[in-house]
Amino acid sequence: MTRIKNNKKIQNIVFDFGGVLLDLDYTKTHDAMSKLLGFEFMPATFAPETTKFLNEYEIGKINTETFIWNLQRLAKKEVPIGQDVIKAWNAMLLGWQPAKFDFLLSLRKNIKHIYCPIPMNYIWLGYLSISKNSIISLILIRLILKKRIIPI
Repeated sequence: MTRIKNNKKIQNIVFDFGGVLLDLDYTKTHDAMSKLLGFEFMPATFAPETTKFLNEYEIGKINTETFIWNLQRLAKKEVPIGQDVIKAWNAMLLGWQPAKFDFLLSLRKNIKHIYCPIPMNYIWLGYLSISKNSIISLILIRLILKKRIIPI
């Protein structure tokens, strides 16, 4: 087991999926949504009800259809079709770096459990299944099934 300063063993690690395994650039989504919806799409300026439905989607409290509908109703110009909303939302997804998986597996040798919150953002899951790096998605699923990474 890996040890920390006070000689205690590190037994568990929890890491986030987006921004750790999956590279993200939120400004790409802000820019794409701003263009699509016809206003500056910046989280700091959102009305409370907008922040609420964004957060609810992120944790799985609302489904994808409700999420898209809520975004569509924010449009200041022509209401965008659902596929355009999905494309703009997924603009933040940059892809994978296989070296991150190698690092994760190297940690597994010394750490009892590695926990990975599985994204509740189902629009992302669609991207993962069709991305050019879908082999990485399959590797992640395989690691989860072999209990080398524990989804939480």
